Amino acid sequence: MNIFDRILESTQGKKRSSDWFRKEFFDELKTSSKPVRRPKISSMIYFEYSEKNDQYPLVYVLETYDDGFVGANLHLLKPEKRVILVEKLLNNSMSIPKSIIKRYDDSKLKTSIYPVDKNDWIGAVKLPLEKFYTMKNKKQNTLEKDKVWKNGNR
Repeated sequence: MNIFDRILESTQGKKRSSDWFRKEFFDELKTSSKPVRRPKISSMIYFEYSEKNDQYPLVYVLETYDDGFVGANLHLLKPEKRVILVEKLLNNSMSIPKSIIKRYDDSKLKTSIYPVDKNDWIGAVKLPLEKFYTMKNKKQNTLEKDKVWKNGNR
């Protein structure tokens, strides 16, 4: 059973919040994988981050540096488009929209980096793990998902 199925089963048919899904996903990753200091190119990772506008990015890694990495934040795509992109990535067909490619600095990581097993990629992108926000007067304000996806025509 993959992560998606285990988490879905643990909902016991009840509606759950995105916070609940994030906690369950982190818990699953902590038991099924080991955190990494430097992610591998062409891997999928999950972590908590301060800055950018997705606090919990799900990233396909494109490049690494001594002080961070560059990757495609899959949350910046609508869920149905994420699945299509991940299917292409799994079939070695690289066609990533430039608008979702971001640079991440190690100094802004709030948690360890957890790799996501390739067998769980499709399920991971289906989960409501993203948390979009804007900063105004040093305060974090929630940003609606539909606005992020609409503004980026994603």
